[in-house]
Amino acid sequence: MYAIVQEGGRQYKVEVGQKIRVNRLPGFVPAESAGPDDNAFVFKNVVLIRDDTGIKTGSEFLSGVSVTGRIVEETRGKKILVFKKKRRTGYHKARGHRQDLSVVEITGISTGGGNDREAKDPDEGVSLEKSAEEGVSLEKNEEEGVSPAKETEEGGSPAE
Repeated sequence: MYAIVQEGGRQYKVEVGQKIRVNRLPGFVPAESAGPDDNAFVFKNVVLIRDDTGIKTGSEFLSGVSVTGRIVEETRGKKILVFKKKRRTGYHKARGHRQDLSVVEITGISTGGGNDREAKDPDEGVSLEKSAEEGVSLEKNEEEGVSPAKETEEGGSPAE
């Protein structure tokens, strides 16, 4: 079972027991003074989930699905050098940047207690396996023998 979560403008594929490095998350308490639930973090922006029943996805995020993790440590990323220069003027400037990161260990993936996301409403979510079986054909409109693009050109614009 795995899930794809979105955090800090990036998407991560996660499994239970995996450690990921994300942009610094609030609420880290050092290990010597931390309680059992002090460093818990819940990813609510779950884009996709795959379990033994199949793949489930939503129009943007899945509702009722969450991924829980524990912030293990706070660290900094590799140093990136930013160098600016203007030719023939003697101007040059070097700056460095290190991104603040949190290391999160994934402790669980919750599917929302049997909330199967079968696609009945397009805004509710789409089951990728179901839509691939049904298939959508845009080749020709068999009743009229004309493709949908030519229909709108000859019959006027849809706004009229």
